[in-house]
Amino acid sequence: MEPARLARRLMGMKLTAGRLLGILLAPALALAGCAVAHSPATAAGHAAAATAHPAAAAALSPRQRAGADAAAILAAFVVPPGARKLPGPPTGQANQMKHITGSSASPNWIDKTGFWQVKGDPQQVLAWTASHVGRTHTTGGLATNLPVSGQPETVWERDYVLPAVPAVEDTRELTVEVADAGNGQTAIRVDAQVTWLPARQASEVVPAAATAVTLSVIPDGNLNKKPPQPVTITSPAAVHRIIAMVNALPVFPPGPRECGINQGTELVLTFLAAPQGRVLATALVQTGYCEEVFFTVGTSKITNYTQTWYARGVVGLGVPYQGHVLAGTVLKTAGSKWNLAAYA
Repeated sequence: MEPARLARRLMGMKLTAGRLLGILLAPALALAGCAVAHSPATAAGHAAAATAHPAAAAALSPRQRAGADAAAILAAFVVPPGARKLPGPPTGQANQMKHITGSSASPNWIDKTGFWQVKGDPQQVLAWTASHVGRTHTTGGLATNLPVSGQPETVWERDYVLPAVPAVEDTRELTVEVADAGNGQTAIRVDAQVTWLPARQASEVVPAAATAVTLSVIPDGNLNKKPPQPVTITSPAAVHRIIAMVNALPVFPPGPRECGINQGTELVLTFLAAPQGRVLATALVQTGYCEEVFFTVGTSKITNYTQTWYARGVVGLGVPYQGHVLAGTVLKTAGSKWNLAAYA
């Protein structure tokens, strides 16, 4: 792969979460259905196949679920009229499409790929496919891979994001790339990509014996602000709701992620057998960095020292960049008036 394209791919891999956020905020395409290869109903059925039947999905492992979903996303792609399915990457002028799409930084990444060839101009073909993708697909616009010496073809690309499946699939994407195949033909490469979340272990939950939770704050270390005194929540209803929030968190998506340098305020939840009883579990909720939740069962402490985040028995939980939402909900449930932003 030529250096400029490789650099762009690697950057996309590293900044996956930020890139997805930007795409999700982009205006959705005005999309229309088509009955050429798949009718709208058929496409919708394919795309929902892996998620619409909980009983069937429960029988699959997370990896199998992701594989089935990626296959369904690819099957739902509507190819232009007259397109010919290729058995593999195109040869000849467009042979570089074999190396176009880079892999995800996540170890839990699945890619299903298809190739087609059709008569027409590449940009017009890409525009046609853009008007025939699913209504849940959102895109950040057109990307162009510029030609280099010895490789004169230009490749145009559109990346689409589909809604994640909470606690099951972290990202779901469709990438469509086109290139001039010569003789008035356009080569098409389509990738359906899914990253799946590992199943949370039964032992990685707050023990049922917990009857109280102590809230404490670790302020941003750069500010040297004195945190509020810890408070212990004993209301059975509040404790139950806070435990349920933590126990419902998915496994934090594995793999490298761009987190920034803002430490933010960290809210620590210490679950107790009684108001002054033994520690049963601890959760540290980040409102900075990637806003991960670090959790452990037992008496081990989790602090703002990173070595405690990756100690034996500590697991990462939560949704990227949503730790501040969890922290705010916990404080509201506890009836606390703490303003975490004042310590960040």
